[in-house]
Amino acid sequence: MNTSSRARTTSAPPAFILVVDDEYLGRVVISDELLELGYAVLEAASGDEAAEMLDVCPVDLVITDLRMPGGLDGGKLADLVAEAFPAVPVVLMSADKPDPEVLKRVDGFFAKPVPVAKLCAEVASLLDSGGCEGIDAVSGASGGEPGLHEQG
Repeated sequence: MNTSSRARTTSAPPAFILVVDDEYLGRVVISDELLELGYAVLEAASGDEAAEMLDVCPVDLVITDLRMPGGLDGGKLADLVAEAFPAVPVVLMSADKPDPEVLKRVDGFFAKPVPVAKLCAEVASLLDSGGCEGIDAVSGASGGEPGLHEQG
């Protein structure tokens, strides 16, 4: 695939994205794709590591796995981000179906294995327009059934 046509064409500084996943390969695949698109990427292998990074390095978006070892899973990390940095969107990913209450507290959800191209489209939507507009990231369909961004 020709990535030059997909690269961001703005002269503004790149958005900083924190990718949090205890699975190295999944984290690297997502990070590499985001880097190719012109984003600056930080990686963390746990929610605890991510929380430490957030204390010293501001980010524009967090992508986190739900199930991780340590004191902070993805749901708790999302809560921490919402409390400390309310303008920072959080996208959750998991091989397990998350609790609907957790989904209400995040800006997007992707089932693993994550469709990286759809995730990148979601990232662009959240960063460039301030929110996702009707894209169901699990199916990739526009509009249709709720589930990605249920508010409540």
